[in-house]
Amino acid sequence: MTERALLAAVAAHVHDDGARRLEWTALDWNEPALRFYRGLGAAAMGELVDHRLTGDALERLAAEHPVQPR
Repeated sequence: MTERALLAAVAAHVHDDGARRLEWTALDWNEPALRFYRGLGAAAMGELVDHRLTGDALERLAAEHPVQPR
């Protein structure tokens, strides 16, 4: 499956579910991906800032809501 076909399949599911948008993240230095996304008609949303939790910070936050055993 091509990248375009994969995104088209995701878009079809999103649209069928009644959603009005599809969002994803790309690294700002990945110009081939950014060109591809622009070619699809996607707009970069510069006002958004991605965040990531890892390591101790992830563990601290996760500890606030223990997972119940299945």
